[in-house]
Amino acid sequence: MSPGVSKPKIAEPTGADPTSAEPKSAEPTSADPKIADPTCAGPTIAEPTSDTCLRRHALVAAVLVCMLGPFAVACRVQTAPDEGLPLDAKIGGTLDCRQRPRFAAQAGFTAGSALSTGEGEMPGLVLVDVADPSQTYQHPSWARYGFLGPFTYDSEGNVFVAPTPNISLLENPPEEQNTIFKVDTDNGEMEEFLRLAPAGPLSADNPFGILGLTYDCGTDGLYASSVAGSSRRQEIGRIVRINPADGIVTDTLPDVDAMGLAVFRGSRDTRLYFGSARRSEVWSVALDERGGFHGPSRREFSLPGWSDKARRIVFDADGGMEILGVPFVFNLAVGLDAPENSYGFRYDPTSDTWQVERTQ
Repeated sequence: MSPGVSKPKIAEPTGADPTSAEPKSAEPTSADPKIADPTCAGPTIAEPTSDTCLRRHALVAAVLVCMLGPFAVACRVQTAPDEGLPLDAKIGGTLDCRQRPRFAAQAGFTAGSALSTGEGEMPGLVLVDVADPSQTYQHPSWARYGFLGPFTYDSEGNVFVAPTPNISLLENPPEEQNTIFKVDTDNGEMEEFLRLAPAGPLSADNPFGILGLTYDCGTDGLYASSVAGSSRRQEIGRIVRINPADGIVTDTLPDVDAMGLAVFRGSRDTRLYFGSARRSEVWSVALDERGGFHGPSRREFSLPGWSDKARRIVFDADGGMEILGVPFVFNLAVGLDAPENSYGFRYDPTSDTWQVERTQ
């Protein structure tokens, strides 16, 4: 395979961003990291269909509400407070609850600052002043674990981040690439949060582990995609849902190598979108009311750039999707300045499909 993935140039504003694509507060976890085997995750809870809605109405005296919006019919069931989707759910990304990490203000950075894992040859996580990029801050713990890549943060401002090798494996040995770290929103300390078991034996032709992370406000869920154990010819990676409060893996989507992740609430259901790490395609899988995977995955579309893989997926509040693509091929052939292409798509709620809006 030709060029590999570059050092991710990822930056996210530290302020709450209701228009980007990533409800309960996540409590800090124990200092003891957990090693999770996603194959042992509990059963998936089926997403209610229309028939299921009617049966639930009869059983729990729920109120069935079918709202005629300007584009389509949306059906929601009002149930007990800890079940179901909110009646006022809107089409769009599900990151509106996220809060700015509190350590940013303590370090003297305003809401205009951003977290980044792509500051040249600087390993770790970096806080950057967007107006003046020369103004940066890095907690001493942020550079302990080599180069970092995908990250997200939750409703309390806790940051979850995973390592990504850059150029060589000197600072990022393969056996450490399937680890998620957590940065505490108050003190900024980064500690190991969870180690995911690889799907198979690690091999020399795949130095990567976790390639995607995202958060869902609707179910207070953390999602991670891992290719650890996959080879050039065998796709056995996983996408897992994790409880951010205790690091427990609650569901697993097996045999899929994925990169960018993001949750989108459409006109018919809520789905986790993911970019294939092997093909220039974006796929999705429906989520049930507790954030578990429901039903088979479906292919949404191919990227116009035939060699690009969707490394990052971002939704806005108006039904727009932005994808950042890179020519990922499971090796480190491409350096820090690998080309990155941007693609824009627009959601059609009537057909529950996406149309190309922009290519870079």
